[in-house]
Amino acid sequence: MNLRKTLYTVIDMGTGPVRDRHEKLLINKVNGVACSLIVLSLIFGLLFYILSGHLLILIATTVESLLFVLIIALNYYKKHALAALGLQLVLNAAILYFGLLLGKAIDGLWLALFLIVTSFLFLKTAVARRISLTGGIISLVLIELNKFYPVITPFPFTPAVLLVVHYSAIAVILFITVLTLMHYLQYNKLLVTAVKGQTRELENANRSLKVFMRELTHEIRTPLNAIYSIAQLKLMDAPDSLTNEHLHYACHNVLSIINNVQDRSKMEAGKPDEVKREAFDVRSWIREVCNIYSYLARTKGVQIEVETGEQLPALMYEDKATLTKIANNIIGNAIKFSPKNTTVTVSMHQVNGQWHLAVADQGAGISREKIATLFDEFTRERINFAEGTGLGLNIAQKLAVQLQGHIQVLSELGKGTMFIICLPVHECKEISVADGHPEHIDNHLFHGRKVLLVEDDHMSQQYLHKYLHSKGFEVIVAEDGMEGLYRATCDHFDLIISDIGLPRMEGRELLARLKANKYLAHVPVIITSADTAITEDLLHAGAAGCLVKPVDFKQLHKVLKDTIIQAILAPEHRA
Repeated sequence: MNLRKTLYTVIDMGTGPVRDRHEKLLINKVNGVACSLIVLSLIFGLLFYILSGHLLILIATTVESLLFVLIIALNYYKKHALAALGLQLVLNAAILYFGLLLGKAIDGLWLALFLIVTSFLFLKTAVARRISLTGGIISLVLIELNKFYPVITPFPFTPAVLLVVHYSAIAVILFITVLTLMHYLQYNKLLVTAVKGQTRELENANRSLKVFMRELTHEIRTPLNAIYSIAQLKLMDAPDSLTNEHLHYACHNVLSIINNVQDRSKMEAGKPDEVKREAFDVRSWIREVCNIYSYLARTKGVQIEVETGEQLPALMYEDKATLTKIANNIIGNAIKFSPKNTTVTVSMHQVNGQWHLAVADQGAGISREKIATLFDEFTRERINFAEGTGLGLNIAQKLAVQLQGHIQVLSELGKGTMFIICLPVHECKEISVADGHPEHIDNHLFHGRKVLLVEDDHMSQQYLHKYLHSKGFEVIVAEDGMEGLYRATCDHFDLIISDIGLPRMEGRELLARLKANKYLAHVPVIITSADTAITEDLLHAGAAGCLVKPVDFKQLHKVLKDTIIQAILAPEHRA
C-alpha cells in the first residue's frame, strides 16, 4: 500500500501548480514512463550481467536509471518541456548505446516503432519532434551499419543468451510502447470529455446570450417607445426644426440597430420572419423611405434624388417590411459615406423580369479587397453618432436572398459605389380594400370615434393618447387587462388598442376574451408588442393589426385607417 502511494507521489511530481488537465496528464505520462524505465533498466541490467558476465551492461543500465531520475527531477522543478525532450533524448542515446553493444540481438524495426511512437506521445512541439525523430533515425542507421561494418564490436553472446537478450529487448520495447499508448488513450478520453464539457458550456453560453439579447432588445423597446413617440410628436408639431429631425433620426437609427440584432438572432436560430407579401404603391413607398433620411442627408450636405422607371408596375406585391429593412440599410450607408455637396441617387427600374432598386453615391469608392468582405458580419466604419453594429449589409443581403433576390455591388475608387437590390417582379393587378380608397381619406375618418387604449406604461399611455387625440379620436385609458375587459364590456368602442404585456390579464388573453364575447367580437383590436416574433400568432388569434414597439405613427395611421375602413365595410356594419 505504501509502495503504491509512493509511486503515485512520484508520478504526480511537478503537477501541483499546473491547472491545465492535459498538461498535467502529459507530466504524469513522462514521470510514469521514466519510473517504468528505471525499474526495467535495473532488472534487465542485472539479468544480462548475470547471464553474460559483462559488468559494462550493469553500469550502463544504472547510469540510464539515474538519467531517468533526472527527468523526474526536471518535472519537479517545473521544467516540463525540457523533461519531455530529455526523456526522448535519453531513450535515443540508450537505444544507440545498447544497439551497438548488443548487435544482432536488437531488431531495428522494433526500435524504429518505439522511437516514432514515443516522439509523438511525449513531445508537443513540432521542433522537439523533429529533433527526436532525426536523432532516432541517425541512431538506427548507425546501429544497422555497425552490424555489417563493425566499428564497435558487439558483446559475444552464446546462442542461449542471445535468444534471451533478443526477446527481452522486444518485451521491454512492447511494454513501454503499450504503456505509452495507454497513456495516449487516457489522454484522448480526457480530451474528448473536456471537449464535450466545453461544447456544452459554449452551447449554454450561446443559449444564454440569445436569451439575453432577446430580453435586452425587448426591454430597450419599451423606453425607446416613449422617446420615439416624443420625437414623432415634436416633428409633427414643428416639421422644419433641425433639433426635432435630429432626435427623430437618432431614434430611428437606434431602432434600426435593434432590428438588425433581432434579425440576426432569428437567422442564427433558423427562424427568420416569414415572407408576407402585400400590395403597395412602390413609388410612394421609396419616397417615404428616403424622407426618413432627409435629416441625415441635409446635415451632411447631401442631396437625395429618386428616379423611377416607366415600366415599373404601379402596385408591387412584395414583403414591404422586409424590403424597407433592406432599403434602410443600403440608403443609410450611402448617405453616411457620401462627401459634402454630392448626390445619392435612388433609382428603380424593371429589367428582364426583375426590378432593381439601385442606390448610387459619389463617395470614395470601395476596393476589390473590401468588396469581397463587405457583406461579412461586423464589417463597419465609424461615422459619428450614426455608426452601427456592422450587421446592416450582412442582414440586408440575407433578407434579399429570403425574397428570392440578391444585392450586387459596383464600385470604382474615387468615383463612388452603387448597390443594386435585384428582386423578382410580383406585379399586383388587384387593388385591395385599403388601396381602393383615395389618399385624401384622412383624419375626418377618425373624428369622434371612440378608442379604448389598454396600456400599463405611463409614458406610452401619454404619447399614444396625445397622438390619437390629435387625430380626432375620443380616448379612454385602461391600465391593465382586467380593467380593459371591464371597460370594453360596459361601454361602446369603435376600436381597442392593447399592449401585449399587461398586469392582471395579458393582452393575448384579453384579445381571446373579447373575440369569445358575441357582443364584443366585432370590435377591432390592435395589439402593440415589443416582441417581433408573435405578430403572426396574434393576427391568427383575431387581432385586426399588430404593431411592434416603438410604434411608428405612420404605420399606426395606416393600420387605424385600414381597420376603420374594414369595420365600415363589414356586413354587420352595413346591415
